[in-house]
Amino acid sequence: GPEGDLRVRGRGRAPSLEIVTCTKTLLLLQTSGPSLWTPLQSSVGRQSGQELRGRSVVQGPLSFCHLLCFSTEPVAPPTLNISNTTVTEHKDSVVLTCSTNTTGVSIWWLFNGQSLKLTERMKLSEDNSTLTIDPVRREDAGTYQCEVSNPVSASTSDPVRLTVEYDPTQPSSGLSPGAIAGIVIGVLAGVALIAALLYFLYIRKSGGSGPL
Repeated sequence: GPEGDLRVRGRGRAPSLEIVTCTKTLLLLQTSGPSLWTPLQSSVGRQSGQELRGRSVVQGPLSFCHLLCFSTEPVAPPTLNISNTTVTEHKDSVVLTCSTNTTGVSIWWLFNGQSLKLTERMKLSEDNSTLTIDPVRREDAGTYQCEVSNPVSASTSDPVRLTVEYDPTQPSSGLSPGAIAGIVIGVLAGVALIAALLYFLYIRKSGGSGPL
């Protein structure tokens, strides 16, 4: 909604207020009827185009205050679109877009019902409305939602599910060929050592049980 300085027009103890420009911090909650001004607690307020006027019950000079206007109507649920619901790990990317007709809202992302923790492969647009994952990995599979909110209310989109398929061209394990070779050599060496130890014990036992 509109934002601006609070300019005072003196009328005794209840001056008229008009928004002009932006500087500091003050919150205005606006309805279709009389507006509620906090913390100035105006008794009367209305909106006409880009101009907001009201009567303040605060005594003394008000100087300039930053004013934010938010609708008290519940925020409508956003729409979440996904570029592809089924992708291949390590190869594909995916783009999720959160769309809302409500202005002045913040956008948040959820993954499997929890706040999304961004990784180095994830990027958000400047307004948080677009989430890009490139490349996709198997741990990215799950349910995504976006939430829009203002200081009055919040609403969440319907969930979309992302399926990440296995890439057959990738090694079945996360080990390098050298690491796999090292493990195999280690296992073979262990087997040889055990066999040698068993043979030694067998020879010793056979020698000790023979005729004197």
